[in-house]
Order: sequence, then structure tokens, then C-alpha cells
Amino acid sequence: MVQMKVEARDMGVSRMLATLRERMVNTRPLMDEIGLYLVSQVQRHFAEGGPGWPPLRPSTIARRRKGSSVPLRDTGRLMSSIAHRAEEGRVVVGTNVEYAATQQFGARRGQFGSREVIQHVRAHLRRQRGRQVHVRAHERRRTMEIPWGDIPPRPFLYMTDQDEGRILRMVREYFELSG
Repeated sequence: MVQMKVEARDMGVSRMLATLRERMVNTRPLMDEIGLYLVSQVQRHFAEGGPGWPPLRPSTIARRRKGSSVPLRDTGRLMSSIAHRAEEGRVVVGTNVEYAATQQFGARRGQFGSREVIQHVRAHLRRQRGRQVHVRAHERRRTMEIPWGDIPPRPFLYMTDQDEGRILRMVREYFELSG
């Protein structure tokens, strides 16, 4: 093993080396700064509609609570759930929303299996051979695929070249010592 010992007799140099040693040992503040930046970028992706997200189908828009045609923005739950966790030497950015992976990567119709659905039908009148027929209340059972249609991918967790450049500048600035 090769070792090198640096002995600084100047107090300014000594303080700078101590600061550098501390920053190398404790990178959590840097990771926290990077995490905050990445969360803001992911939220910007939502605001801008992602990298060419396909538009919503009319059937999806009709089922939405607010009737919005903006992808991934009906309730704002997914966008507001984006968070980061800074650890020593790394940062994790993500969400705990259960449907996030389906939105990020997409899904094919029936990819998650199927389930039996019971539909309750109220008593009603039906026209049959030119006359009204009374139909009693009943249940209708059918099998529904999950998801019921294809969901195209709409990636929201990604980094651009500009993001990488900004993170490199953050790292340089973190280890920069002013004397």
C-alpha cells in the first residue's frame, strides 16, 4: 500500500484540508442538494407534459374527475408525491404511489391479469319485438382485464444532458475551497 502524509504548518492550509476531508467524508449535504434539484426537475416534467407524452384517449378524459386532458395531472397526487432521500454517497428520487411504474413504463391490456366484476342492474323496461317488456333487477357477472386497455409509457423520472451538467457543477462547487 502506498501512503502519503501531508503535514500543513500554515493554519489556512490546515483549515482547508480539514474542510476538504470533512466534505469528502460527509457527502449528505451534497446529495440533499442534488435530490432537491432532481425533484424540481421531475415536477417540471409534469408541468411541461413530459418528453412527447401521447395525448389521453377520449374514454380516459371522460372518466377523469375534473375532465382534464392533461396526462398525469388529474388529481396531482403523483406529481406531489415525488420526493428524495439523501444518503451518504447517493441520493434516491422517486415516489411511493402504487401506479407510478405503470405510468412510467406503460402496460399492455390484461398485463396484470383479470378479475370477475359483478354489475348490479336495476329493474327497467326493454323494448322487445315492438312492445315494452319489464326486466327484473339482476346481477351481471363478467371478467375484466387489468388494465382494461393499453397504457402508453409516459416517463416522468429521467435526467437530461442539462441535468447531468448541473449536477457536475454542484459536485465541483461542493468540493471547491476558497482560501
